[in-house]
Amino acid sequence: MSAIEIREVSKAFRGHQAVDRVSFTVEAGTVTGFLGPNGAGKTTTLRCLLGLVRPDGGEGLVNGRSYASLPNPLTEVGAVLEATNLHPGRSGRNHLRVMCDAAGLPGSRADEVLAEVGIAEAGDKRVGGYSMGMRQRLSLAGALLGDPGVLILDEPANGLDPEGIEWLRRFLRHQAHEKGVAVLVSSHVLAEVEQTVDDVVIIARGRLVHQGTLGEVTGDGESLHDAFLRLTSAGTAAHPVGDSK
Repeated sequence: MSAIEIREVSKAFRGHQAVDRVSFTVEAGTVTGFLGPNGAGKTTTLRCLLGLVRPDGGEGLVNGRSYASLPNPLTEVGAVLEATNLHPGRSGRNHLRVMCDAAGLPGSRADEVLAEVGIAEAGDKRVGGYSMGMRQRLSLAGALLGDPGVLILDEPANGLDPEGIEWLRRFLRHQAHEKGVAVLVSSHVLAEVEQTVDDVVIIARGRLVHQGTLGEVTGDGESLHDAFLRLTSAGTAAHPVGDSK
């Protein structure tokens, strides 16, 4: 059983087909890059998986179950879709403790995950004074509270400086390769993705165009950037390519 399964998910908004029968899988112990041009349907797909949007067809599963049916979602799935749902008047530590209380987790987890994402010294500062990069790290800390086996991250490198991006790369690899977590990362920073991921899922105009290993998509010395442009061009976007797993 795959850690994440997207099965024939479709979603339209006001007549616009945002996602069109997309299917792919994410395995435990891997970092999977979820790629596509702006408006390709990446965030809509993730929101369907997390139960934030009801798909018109198909389903998204985590460890074989829908997100809504998970008894304690925070212990199975850590997700960051945006770093804007943070109360500016609370400290980072208090923000995390509120999440712990809601999920029935010990408050000590707040300090543990602050240290894990490298902002322990900022735990007592108000979130309103955090930089964008610090907000991203705090949101990531929230996703880690339940020590989940699945991480779903939408543009996690936004706001990070080069040092922060290097840290994120090491962090994601550690989660997948050493802890066995299934990591799904949506990103548009192709050069960084190429240095981080094991597998790649590419969609364009709401449809799957490729799923496979990074090596498969960048075969014959092609860069991920060039492969991405080739696969998402108008002539190829309607025809899925690669291993459908």
